Amino acid sequence: MASIEDYFARNRIIAKGIYNVPPEFIRVTRIPDDEEYYEEYYRTGLDDFFECVNFHPNKRLFTLILSLVEDFQDLFEPCCQSGLFGSYIAGNHDGTYRGMDINQFAIEKAKQRAIDNELDPNIFQQGNIFEYEEEHEAIVGRYVINRKRDGVYPEMVEKVCNISRNIILVQTVYGNNSQEQIFESYKREFAKHNYSFEVLAKSIKTLTSDSYSFVFKASK
Repeated sequence: MASIEDYFARNRIIAKGIYNVPPEFIRVTRIPDDEEYYEEYYRTGLDDFFECVNFHPNKRLFTLILSLVEDFQDLFEPCCQSGLFGSYIAGNHDGTYRGMDINQFAIEKAKQRAIDNELDPNIFQQGNIFEYEEEHEAIVGRYVINRKRDGVYPEMVEKVCNISRNIILVQTVYGNNSQEQIFESYKREFAKHNYSFEVLAKSIKTLTSDSYSFVFKASK
C-alpha cells in the first residue's frame, strides 16, 4: 500500500498556495462555454493545480475515505473527474473499483493516470450516470451530489440510491450556509429513499473558495 505522501509525489501533487496563479489558469476560468472550459481545465492541468492548493485537506480526505471502504469489495465512483481520487482508492484497496465521468477529457486523463500508477486504465470509463443501471456494493467519491451553491442535488441522490445501499462521499458546501442546516437538508433528501444519514467528518476547510468539505455515509 502506497502512503498518501508517496502517491501524491508520484502524481506531481505538491502543496501550493493560491497566490501567483499562472495567467493560463486565469484564462481558463473565464471561458464561458462549458465544453471548451472542461477541455482546457484538464488540458492545462488546472484540475491538478486545485488538487495542489488543497493538498493538506486532500491528504485527510483520501485516507479517511480509504479507511471507511475497507469492508466493501465492490466500489463505484460516479463523476470520477481525472482519476486522482479513484487511482488512489484502486491502488490501495483489495476489492474492485470502477470510475465513470461524462466528460471525455476527464476520462482521457484518468486513463493515463491509471497507467502512470500501474493500474488498468479500463477502470475508468466515459458514461452518463443517469443512464447507468449496474448495482454496486458501495458508492464512493467526491462532490457527486453537489449542485453548485444551492446544496444537494435531488436527482443525483435518487440515482445513487438506486444503484447502491451504501454511499460514502465527500461533499463541499459553499458560502455562509449553516452546517447544521446543510446536514439536515441532506438527511431529509436521503430519508425520502429510506436511507440513514451520518456525518463522519465536518468542517474540513478547502483553500480554493469560501467553502468547506464534509464526509458522510448514507446506507440502507
